[in-house]
Amino acid sequence: MVEFRTRSTTDRPVTRKPGFANGIGGFVKLVAKPMGVSMKQFFKSFVHPTTLMYPKERPDAQVELKPEHRFGVEGCWEFFRGCHALDETLCVSCGLCEKVCPNNCIILVDHEGRMLPGVDQSRCMFCTMCVEICPKDALGMTHDYDVSGFTREELYRSPAVLISRKGDLRRPDLSPHVIEYPEIELDGCIGCGICAKECPPGALEMYELEPASEGKKAVKKPRLTKDICVSCGICESKCPKFVIEMKGGV
Repeated sequence: MVEFRTRSTTDRPVTRKPGFANGIGGFVKLVAKPMGVSMKQFFKSFVHPTTLMYPKERPDAQVELKPEHRFGVEGCWEFFRGCHALDETLCVSCGLCEKVCPNNCIILVDHEGRMLPGVDQSRCMFCTMCVEICPKDALGMTHDYDVSGFTREELYRSPAVLISRKGDLRRPDLSPHVIEYPEIELDGCIGCGICAKECPPGALEMYELEPASEGKKAVKKPRLTKDICVSCGICESKCPKFVIEMKGGV
């Protein structure tokens, strides 16, 4: 037989009374103090408004922020992660920025006969990986923070837009890092010349290893000029015989 037990008031757990029921102290803590903070900000806004009616009103880009301020547009971080900028005179169209982008928001597109990066800033998370990997310091970020728009198409920044911002380009101070150069196994190379054709800065060139003779064509092999190489790795990915391998070097 099942027995039913009636629960009495003594069986209830001991609970703390809510703050508003603790007399004057609870009233001050939950009502008076928050209202005091709100009133302080209200009267302060008549002297120095805390907010701006953006986008009709914009902050002064030349304002000098105090060193203790952690965030800001100018005067706080020398390298502020704003919108991208591109110096087309330095870009070699290596495509490293496109490869390293974790959100796939950078795509090389044709611009006046050259392949230059365009940025879809609706997908960008401003990680600066594209800036850090750029071997020619052609890509950077600016203090331009405005990425608003009504459609996603408006947030795409073409190479022309990036080039127009190059006067404000900023880059972080990076520590020296290991640079990889292509090593070529000449014995397995067939001399097709694809690596030299695809090399953006022209660091690979074909030279005659053996001159042409009767019934035989000249044997050509690729040769690397390290001073020009930007370590993009395109030659490694394009080699049909996989005889090119990127290896580290200072």
